[in-house]
Amino acid sequence: MTNPIYIEEFLKQEKDRLSPLVKWFGIEPELETTLSICGEGRKKKNHNEVLIRPSWLYRLMVIPFILLNLLMIGVLTNLAVQHNLPFFVNGGLLVFLLALFFVTVYYSFLDKRKNYTILISNEGIFIRGERFPWNEIRETFILTIPKTKGHPSYLVILTSKNEFKKFDLYHFSVSDKKLAEYVEGYKKVLGSEGAVSREF
Repeated sequence: MTNPIYIEEFLKQEKDRLSPLVKWFGIEPELETTLSICGEGRKKKNHNEVLIRPSWLYRLMVIPFILLNLLMIGVLTNLAVQHNLPFFVNGGLLVFLLALFFVTVYYSFLDKRKNYTILISNEGIFIRGERFPWNEIRETFILTIPKTKGHPSYLVILTSKNEFKKFDLYHFSVSDKKLAEYVEGYKKVLGSEGAVSREF
């Protein structure tokens, strides 16, 4: 059983990160173990590893917006050149569209905090350049912020050093339940050689 003191401290920190508006509505982060999410549906591993990638559907949905943005930039630039318009006429809008373009491309494709793969194997969890062997994992959770836009969720790993590692799942199409089943399917059973006890 995981020490509730660590859970309370972690949830307090997450609550402090919420916007004042979200707090005003009384919304609080919820943390649930991957094992409790699986319930009786916990599955045994049937492959040496599972590789989970960001959703291509999300990226495909963003592409039309990016193309429209580029089209508007081209139109504004063409108007400025053909009609020799002063910068202040459409310069502000052009700068805004350029900034919007780069922010969208970066956030959707280049931001390492959201664009990464999750590898779950017999050896542990490998995520965003970090390696978590099973014998260094005390517990795994799914953190959710209910009743908010997009209903964001995060994979949370509690290490043997009592550190909480949080990973944003916004760009992934895998459900919380399916991810929990993958994690629990590969997780070493309590008491196996090298496993970390969940009681501390």
